[in-house]
Amino acid sequence: MKTSFKFFILLLLLSVGCAKEVILTDETLPDEIFYVEGTNKPYTGKCVVYYKNTKDLHYTFTFENGILNGAFKSYFRNGKVEYSANYYDGELAGNLTKYQENGAVELTCDMTNQSQRSR
Repeated sequence: MKTSFKFFILLLLLSVGCAKEVILTDETLPDEIFYVEGTNKPYTGKCVVYYKNTKDLHYTFTFENGILNGAFKSYFRNGKVEYSANYYDGELAGNLTKYQENGAVELTCDMTNQSQRSR
């Protein structure tokens, strides 16, 4: 299960477009630290990703000094939250929650210390 969640997050980053004029594509996937294109300054700020060719919210997350930190959310096309998690220093931390399209909680995993204990 640990590998599948890391793979899921990697897939998310492959198609990211971020707010504040920061755009990532398959060709500009960040390494361990995300820098604003054309600078040597690590990016700090919120990123917003929309479904391709729409204004429908798909993901929100934040970078702090170029590393994923803070809240992460993935959204269904109907606007409801699909996944909710937190990152600390680029790693999943605390609870990861998967929701059904109707908003009901489907699964919660404790990601503290990578234990991933399902409830």
